[in-house]
Amino acid sequence: MGGTVNTSFPVKGLFEKRWVQHLLFWLAYMTLFSSFHMSRGISEGEGLTVALFELVHLSGLVMAVYLNLRILIPRYIDQKKYLQYTIMLLAATLLISIMINFIIEVFLPDPPLFKGARRHRINKGIEFFVFMYMMVQFFFVAVTSFLHYIKESARLNEIALRVKDLESSKLQTELDSLKAQINPHFLFNTLNNIYSHSLFKSEQTPEMILKLSGLMNYMIYECQDARVPLSKEIEFIKNFMALEKVRIDESVKISLNITIPENGHEVAPLLFIPLLENAFKYGVNIREGSPYINMDLSVSENDILEMVIENLFDEPIAGQEDVPGGIGLENVRKRLELIYPGKHEMEIVDKDGKFRVNLRIDLR
Repeated sequence: MGGTVNTSFPVKGLFEKRWVQHLLFWLAYMTLFSSFHMSRGISEGEGLTVALFELVHLSGLVMAVYLNLRILIPRYIDQKKYLQYTIMLLAATLLISIMINFIIEVFLPDPPLFKGARRHRINKGIEFFVFMYMMVQFFFVAVTSFLHYIKESARLNEIALRVKDLESSKLQTELDSLKAQINPHFLFNTLNNIYSHSLFKSEQTPEMILKLSGLMNYMIYECQDARVPLSKEIEFIKNFMALEKVRIDESVKISLNITIPENGHEVAPLLFIPLLENAFKYGVNIREGSPYINMDLSVSENDILEMVIENLFDEPIAGQEDVPGGIGLENVRKRLELIYPGKHEMEIVDKDGKFRVNLRIDLR
């Protein structure tokens, strides 16, 4: 027993083809005018003559329409050469009108249905009928141009939507990649710290593991969205700093000043952690001075977030490449450009042994 074979004709796909749509348009025109002539009554012998008469008229319209769509619009309208377009269209329709009237005068007798039409043309003058046929051409050119631009506009909108979707997808992929860089970097540094404590059998090791577990829970399960509540991010920062305090010397002064109104602000997740990691990496074990790390975070009434992180650092020795910044700051810079384009400012001040990052983000 064989399976069922689908032999249905793809009607929907057929009607989407451009040549089919154009054919239907001209068939509709012929049907309309044929119905009009039949309503006036056609004798047995004049049907063929009337058909030839209409086909000649139709051929002139077809020439004018496709000359306009295929040559004049692409060459002049699309290039914004409107005066040249007008001149060429007038010249083309005039030549077509003269040619069609010549064919009718020379090769086609007046059908009985149009009895007296030739005499009427002579009385009115050929110029009148050339002018009238030009008007008919202009009408069809205008209608088909309108339909052309409707379809072209729909096509361009579809292309724009596809491009937007591709750009959005590319943007999301790049953001995911940048965010993914934070997790292993942070985890590597923290596990190194815990490992160092475990070697000395520190009593703080279990506490550090517990704090790391809480931080990882936030990073894995609560940072999947494009935005997270600012309160959650601040809580993460506090826990991160508490974990860092366990491993560093008590002589390092750490301050965190937060001024945030309670109105549900949201930010991109894990945006500040690379900046904090950078401060703890370079601002703790310094050769001279009293090490400190200061972080100020505030949001103004007009929803402008301001963050300042400052720490001391050792001036690099000649030939030394390990200086504040590096991958972490570059990561933050790229994410800011992707998430807050035109809505952020980040300034890095590196002077007199002090390293400061000033960050402003418009959260509106």
